[in-house]
Amino acid sequence: MPENRAGSIRINTLNHKTGHRKGLIDLQLSTNAVKLDSKVFPALCLPLFLNCPEPFLRSMTKIKICGITRKEDALDACMAGADALGFNFSRSSPRAVTPDLAKTIISQLPPLVTAAGIFVEQTPEEITDLCVYCGLQVAQLHSDAYSPALALRVSGAKIIRVFKPGPDFRIEEVREFAETTGCKGFLFDAFSPEMAGGTGDSIESSIAVELIKRTRDFAWGVLAGGLRPDNVGAAVRLIRPWGVDTASGVESAPGIKDPMKIRNFIEAVRDADFALRSCF
Repeated sequence: MPENRAGSIRINTLNHKTGHRKGLIDLQLSTNAVKLDSKVFPALCLPLFLNCPEPFLRSMTKIKICGITRKEDALDACMAGADALGFNFSRSSPRAVTPDLAKTIISQLPPLVTAAGIFVEQTPEEITDLCVYCGLQVAQLHSDAYSPALALRVSGAKIIRVFKPGPDFRIEEVREFAETTGCKGFLFDAFSPEMAGGTGDSIESSIAVELIKRTRDFAWGVLAGGLRPDNVGAAVRLIRPWGVDTASGVESAPGIKDPMKIRNFIEAVRDADFALRSCF
């Protein structure tokens, strides 16, 4: 909680590399400006100082394009600047891929692009085997059935646990999962009783802000759910997640990506990143 004093405000900052609190900084306030040491910023930058863990060292938002089913879509996303691609192994998904297809596409990816597998029905042992066979670096556990005990049985890949804030959701569940498993990667998707993901629905903005804000000190939060080229920039500026994830938002049909939508999506995220950094 910021500590207020006459003409100044003291806030905590967070070191992105270690995840630990870096320390307090003092901002000098006036009607039209915010002063940090010898640097003076417009007063409109104050919300960025209050809401970003370490605003003057803010990293670029990570971008994951999910539901890849074709090599050409994967390469289009890589060329446009995606940081990660998602391959869906849920048997009920219209974007489901076979292990052999996923392995073939992943083998063609350029270096430094992360391949993530999306799992809904698989056991931890099946997930481990698929990660090894296909060359997946990340296992995204996209079901509430994946308890901390089950997550700890997955090996050979980093874990992203998905939480969907439904009627009975508590933010404390995320911290409890992190403390039990050591997992630091979480994806927040829109709640749907019918589908595990890819619904195109969005998380209500005030809930999304609270999710990212209250998990920022111990987790890397990825925002998903209804993100498209026309709304992702506003979401990044308002919510400031570590990463964003889209599937249906860049498609012409389920599992078929639109190259122009992918480029527009990534450009919108980068434009928002630069807008956030421009004050600093």
